[in-house]
Amino acid sequence: MCKGMCNRCINFKTENNSYLYFPDSKTVFSNNIDEERKQFFEKYSLIKDEKFFESTVVTEEDIKEQIYSVGLTELILDVTTQCNLRCRYCIFGGNYNYSRAHSDNYMSTETAQKAIDMYYGYFKEAADYNPYRIPVIAFYGGEPLLNFELVKFCVNYIADRYKEYDTYFTITTNGTLLTEDKIRFLIENNIHPIISLDGPKEEHDRNRIFPNGEGTFDVVYRNITKYYELRKEPAICISVFDLKTDLMNLANFFDNEDRLICINSVPVKSANTDYYSQFTKEDGERFLESEQKLEHYFFSEVIGNREKMFSFANRYFVDRCLPFINNRVDVNPENLRLIKMTGACIPGNKISVSVDGSLHMCEKISRQFPIGNVTEGLNFTKICDMVNDYNAATKSCKSCSFRNSCSNCEVILENEECFKVNPEFCEKYKISFIKDLEFAYKILEKDPLWSHESVSQYYKELQEMVVRFQ
Repeated sequence: MCKGMCNRCINFKTENNSYLYFPDSKTVFSNNIDEERKQFFEKYSLIKDEKFFESTVVTEEDIKEQIYSVGLTELILDVTTQCNLRCRYCIFGGNYNYSRAHSDNYMSTETAQKAIDMYYGYFKEAADYNPYRIPVIAFYGGEPLLNFELVKFCVNYIADRYKEYDTYFTITTNGTLLTEDKIRFLIENNIHPIISLDGPKEEHDRNRIFPNGEGTFDVVYRNITKYYELRKEPAICISVFDLKTDLMNLANFFDNEDRLICINSVPVKSANTDYYSQFTKEDGERFLESEQKLEHYFFSEVIGNREKMFSFANRYFVDRCLPFINNRVDVNPENLRLIKMTGACIPGNKISVSVDGSLHMCEKISRQFPIGNVTEGLNFTKICDMVNDYNAATKSCKSCSFRNSCSNCEVILENEECFKVNPEFCEKYKISFIKDLEFAYKILEKDPLWSHESVSQYYKELQEMVVRFQ
């Protein structure tokens, strides 16, 4: 019988049952697997052999085929590095190693036009690989509304030059500059804003502040109200929390608001920063208490209640457990991924464009890993080298139980030496992984049908809301 944690399985339990999780195939079984059954799993690739994770030298042709087949999912334009806020946890606020700082740089129309032409050029080249792919243009910053004239230029340029494409537009904004004119432009051009709102006033104003230290909640909420009245649909928001956040305050706020929907709630990023050194042991204990209260509310009030699909508790708990609730079993006998371990994507799947026209793998990673520029396009040689370097850096992960289930990527592993596995961070990740796995099965034991329905219905309603905007 397979007991405990070994290289091929993880033992976990809920209050009622014990299970075995096989990370190689992302499958879960009851805790009574004998040696004969394990051999069966190996035969049908539910347990992978070591060769499955062996890296081969990736070529430029491999990279290009990958990007053309499943990449080009989004063009992210950093229209400015300036921001009118000074949020205390901002990744660009000096709290994070390797990240850029706020500056007064703005993207020019020439750079934006080159980036757009490049992106749609790749779309045309890759049409045979993925004919149903939809172009996505995202405006990012800094605060992108500080360069609103460029946003308007890009939207109008695409409408004129690439009208044959059904382009999806989005903009990430702090919400303070959403004047009526800007809102009307967003509505008329089907641009979907994602507004940062960390909950009620006392929660939001603790971190999201103007340079003079004043909170921004009143301004943002007033603009959300204006948006709601003009669009006749709730505003889409995301919230960020840390160890001083009272999660029940967030739940009570978001669950009783008809003007907005919180689609995602994420913790302040913990990698490559000393942000969390400011918190005391008591802060951590109070946070855990608020999480326990939210958990009690979730199991007593939310699960099974189809009217609470959009509840904050659902986003906090169910979204975190999605890899286990909506699981895709990996029975592939051959590992066709270019990056064999961890959840890293191929640079170029998304393309983030800096104000100077340099290209990067995403908006979250530092600017020390350019993958091309708007004049010359993607540098497939550099991307190829980067993927091979990443595979070399994660070679030691082959002996890790989580090798085929790990969600870490280049953003987590980046350092001044390119990429490097941090054992301390990995241990924290494993603890968090098992905690989420246990919680997912606690949910599934409570109401397995509701768990799946709530996820599918939630995203179905979001999709329908987007369609109504068109």
